[in-house]
Amino acid sequence: MQSDSTFVSVGVHGARHESAQLPFPFASVVVPKQQSFRGYIFALFQSIVSGLILRICFFCALPVLLPLHCILFVLDHRNRNEVRRYQKEWRYKSVPHVRSLRFPASRKFPLENWHLRCEDGRQRWHYGELLNSEEGNVLGKAQASGLERLPSSNISIICARYGQEAAENSASYEDSKISEQKEERRRFLEHYQLGLIDAAPVKCRTNVVEAMRDGVEFLVSLQDPYSGHWPNDYSGPLFLTPGAVFVKFIVANGNIKKMFPPHADHHHKGNEACLCGEAERLELIRYIRNYINDDGGFGQHTEGHSTMLGTVLNYVALRFMGVSADDPDVVRARKWIHMEGGAVSIPTWGKAWLSVVGLYSWEGVNPIPPEFSLLPEWFPFSQGRVWCHSRAVAVPLSYLYGTRWAMPLNGLLESLRAELYVSPYHEIQWSTHCSNICKRDCYTPLSPVYKFVAKCLKVYERWHLKSLREYALEVAWTHIAYDDESTHFICLGPVNKALDMLVTWIREGEKSGRFLNHVDRLEDYFYMGPEGMRMSGYNGSQLWDTSFAIQAICACGMEMRYPREMALAHHYVDIAQVQENPESGADFFRH
Repeated sequence: MQSDSTFVSVGVHGARHESAQLPFPFASVVVPKQQSFRGYIFALFQSIVSGLILRICFFCALPVLLPLHCILFVLDHRNRNEVRRYQKEWRYKSVPHVRSLRFPASRKFPLENWHLRCEDGRQRWHYGELLNSEEGNVLGKAQASGLERLPSSNISIICARYGQEAAENSASYEDSKISEQKEERRRFLEHYQLGLIDAAPVKCRTNVVEAMRDGVEFLVSLQDPYSGHWPNDYSGPLFLTPGAVFVKFIVANGNIKKMFPPHADHHHKGNEACLCGEAERLELIRYIRNYINDDGGFGQHTEGHSTMLGTVLNYVALRFMGVSADDPDVVRARKWIHMEGGAVSIPTWGKAWLSVVGLYSWEGVNPIPPEFSLLPEWFPFSQGRVWCHSRAVAVPLSYLYGTRWAMPLNGLLESLRAELYVSPYHEIQWSTHCSNICKRDCYTPLSPVYKFVAKCLKVYERWHLKSLREYALEVAWTHIAYDDESTHFICLGPVNKALDMLVTWIREGEKSGRFLNHVDRLEDYFYMGPEGMRMSGYNGSQLWDTSFAIQAICACGMEMRYPREMALAHHYVDIAQVQENPESGADFFRH
């Protein structure tokens, strides 16, 4: 797992990519720091004084902290033993990840018409051939014109010079033979990713060198011939796609055509109408259908047994995308939900997602107060002391919890309120279900300490200061906006991508620059495959996969057989790395 300071290294735009240098059309949340000597001395003095105060407070509190630490140590030991006993009795088994396709692609939208664009590693699938040329990929385009080396390491200079030469001499812009080879390789790569290429028969090799040579040759054939990286699927969790669908549903107020509109950022060849939006909707539905388990439920991931989180979120996502309540798969999933007691026992992430769409009450969610964002870094439970993914998800969740935000009800939501529960919605005692977790979802039982803290926070929620809550919400928003800015709106991962996007829409509106940047980068997470379209675990694993592929080729001693491909891979690794720390990173716990 990457560190906080380099988490966009798996993504698209590194510090040397020119688009990463472009300013945003809105003010940053980062407050410029004073560069004067006086300001430096004041900051140093403030740091020394705060450090002394902290140490004095620590020593004064030792009589309380030591017994408390001992009590927590004993409770933790008991809880660990309880968890071990619980896990030994675990009876739910994994299911196969590789399954036969229950739902093939629609004849109206055949897989052959999907095309992958890799703009300096930025992976996006489009339905139909695009008229727009790919951005970036400077070395790949140079190779297509017969150049094997770039005249400069300055990407912006190369782009300007290369574009000018192309305009002046468009007839000889590309070497037709090399260009055709690259197009053939791109099409092979697309077909391979879509499962349209049959597996080759097993061929026995006479020696190790021959086997390595054939393996490397196949590996090189999967490299994108323009960007230089190795595109691939990076999915697995089944609770990711519903998050994106929920946000689309909220923003579009349930209008499916607005949820999946024609894309406005490109044009298709032959002036064909853009069908990307509708094709995406059908493929997202198809992917979810292809991973329904035999018992009618959905797992937390593609190999998981059916859980309440996976089943409810995917059930609602299908309904949001236009699947009827009478659909056989929907009926099976609803039957599974009812057999397990209804959606009241969905885990916390699910409770929060259902709450924002009006299908659950915030009263049934254990407190996630935004005041956590105000805790100093030295405090045991502060943001700076938790895992980056926990922090990135908890902060937007705390914002939504602190505002108790929920979208207005409509006919579909009213229907879903009746579909998800075994009791009438308005008769459910929500406060009794805060810690109610379905046994199939509960990999680790809730500890007594957690339950005690949750009850204390419930009391706090009744008596919290309004002014402090408003200030905490602003601080939480600052952290959300900073994560957006420092990752160019890719965000740390898909869960907080959807949550940050929702919070941005609530605060800034649909036409704001921040929200439009979110919309632009959402497509980076969607990836096509034989099973359909899914939301990936990141916006890709491009840099990881490319670096491993290069090392594998070099380990076989065959890098000199592929000079053009290796040069392209080296160029991608060079521009994809994050070579500078984000501004004010320490203030936002990027360490």
